Amino acid sequence: MHAEDAKFWAFQKPLRHSIPSTQTPPWAQRDLDHFVLAKLEEAGLRPSEDALPHTLLRRVHFDLIGLPPSPAALSEFSQAIAEMGIDAALQREVDRLLASPRFGERWGRQCLDVARYAESSGKETNVSFSHAWRYRDYVIDAFNADRPYDQFLVEQIAGDLLLFDDDVQRAQQLIATGYLAIGPKGLNEMNAFQFLADVADEQIDAVTKSIIA
Repeated sequence: MHAEDAKFWAFQKPLRHSIPSTQTPPWAQRDLDHFVLAKLEEAGLRPSEDALPHTLLRRVHFDLIGLPPSPAALSEFSQAIAEMGIDAALQREVDRLLASPRFGERWGRQCLDVARYAESSGKETNVSFSHAWRYRDYVIDAFNADRPYDQFLVEQIAGDLLLFDDDVQRAQQLIATGYLAIGPKGLNEMNAFQFLADVADEQIDAVTKSIIA
């Protein structure tokens, strides 16, 4: 690496900065808030008013599970605020939503979009992938199980090469490689070598764009 390249911010060790002084420090609840507040004041701005409890709950629900809170959830949240305060009530609600199967469905969809998930081959001859749903469910289950991200990536790229403890784990790792199996296929290509080359090229393109980039 050249000396000039080494100066790039991404290659520098993190430094601990002292908390800046501000005009309205009570607004800041965490160390990071002080830095945000200092920049706002520097620009002649001030923080927005705190969101109302029901507005805050809607934001949390849409962010984590993609669905609005039910009337019952709104009522329970209001009661929880009265009993334990806004911070504790919000933390409890976040934990509950993270434990919901809807969380994996909401955020797994983001991953499936990047992985170019589809249930057919597309292109000139559109053939259905009858077992594509297994990969879809693998992704959703991985989010809900809080699977480590590095493990999540390795299973999708090389799950068939990994060691396993039992048949269930082996099957899961094989299903994970559905990431490589799905994707558009030029099934009208008559040259077998060209077909394989096109498939490999598409897989490399998918990996570099969705994981490495």
